[in-house]
Amino acid sequence: MLNEVIAILPEHLHCIWRLPEEDDDYPLRWRLIKSHFSRSIEKDERISDSRLRKKELGLWQRRY
Repeated sequence: MLNEVIAILPEHLHCIWRLPEEDDDYPLRWRLIKSHFSRSIEKDERISDSRLRKKELGLWQRRY
């Protein structure tokens, strides 16, 4: 059975998923999805000094 579907578009994303019965850590799941995706793209974007200090990529908003 498919547990998640993700469509990443230039300005936003759509995601349908089902957390395991014993797992209700929604923020952790989002962080893992965003981290996995971010590591799979080229590293040539321009990143602000503020984001560099916080070790953030410019791809995502600071909140989920």
